[in-house]
Amino acid sequence: MRFQKRGGAPAILQTHGAKWTALWVKRRQAYQADPHKKAPSFAWPTTDGTTVNVRLIPLLKAQTQDHCSFCDSYPVEPPGKDTIEHFKPKTTFSEDAFAWENLFFCCPCCQDAKKENYDALLLKPDAGGYAFDDWFLADLTNGEMQPHPKLAGEKLERAKKTIELYGLDSEEQRSARRLWIHHYGPQLNLGDRNSDVVPYREWLAQLP
Repeated sequence: MRFQKRGGAPAILQTHGAKWTALWVKRRQAYQADPHKKAPSFAWPTTDGTTVNVRLIPLLKAQTQDHCSFCDSYPVEPPGKDTIEHFKPKTTFSEDAFAWENLFFCCPCCQDAKKENYDALLLKPDAGGYAFDDWFLADLTNGEMQPHPKLAGEKLERAKKTIELYGLDSEEQRSARRLWIHHYGPQLNLGDRNSDVVPYREWLAQLP
């Protein structure tokens, strides 16, 4: 999980975000008030014939140089899939459903792992002062990602919870990293390559 600099909220959210949020909150409140109602499904609004998520994805991708905000995989596939992650789930935090600071570009693997779960301990990749090397340790022998051994107490729990909820140490993630380490890592030369065109950028400095 690499630090990303958050840009200002786009005009479309500044203009319409409050209205869309109010409608979604109202639908969620109606459902919570009547347990017999069917849970409302979330849908991105459409403006000028284009859904809002399609407008937002390029802006979110620009903040991560097209990498997943959480595992840093690149490229994120398949193209065209809705890959906006609500850091605070839109079901339990309906007031944040259209909050710019709550939206992240995310790969399907990390989205499928987290689903609608949340914990206040989660690390946020655009939080001031966040740095990968302060929280995590990359194992270049087997692709594992673990909390940094220097951590203790609440900091250790935060690293553990972030790895757990986003599935950052799943076998699927380990396998992808092992493939990268063994087949691509030895060919990398940071002196003549742009690190933004390869996955797992925080692991690059540790390659032999």
